[in-house]
Amino acid sequence: MLAVRRFPTEDVTVAGTRIPAGDRIWLSWAAAHRDPAAFPDPDTFDPARRGSPHLAFGRGPHFCPGAALARTENEIAVGTLLRRFPRLALAAAPGTLVRRRSLRSRSLAALPVTV
Repeated sequence: MLAVRRFPTEDVTVAGTRIPAGDRIWLSWAAAHRDPAAFPDPDTFDPARRGSPHLAFGRGPHFCPGAALARTENEIAVGTLLRRFPRLALAAAPGTLVRRRSLRSRSLAALPVTV
């Protein structure tokens, strides 16, 4: 899914643009946390970054009911990987990693590691 469709229930103004109640708007998931005015260096992956609530599982009435299971699965997977390979390390300089970008996602073409 490239974006999610929403309909404001009351008139709102976003970045100086008035959006009337009931108008259809599209929210791009790929744009989340990409505002350089709000997030320093938004193109850099920084797992220690503070002050930016994660949006992948939605918010409010759109919150994913499977979020707790997904987080638990991730914790188990990453924990198991790190216990099995305690010296796991990046095998390339961060600046040499090739990024793939599309409207749908941002990812790395490869993530070379040493175990």
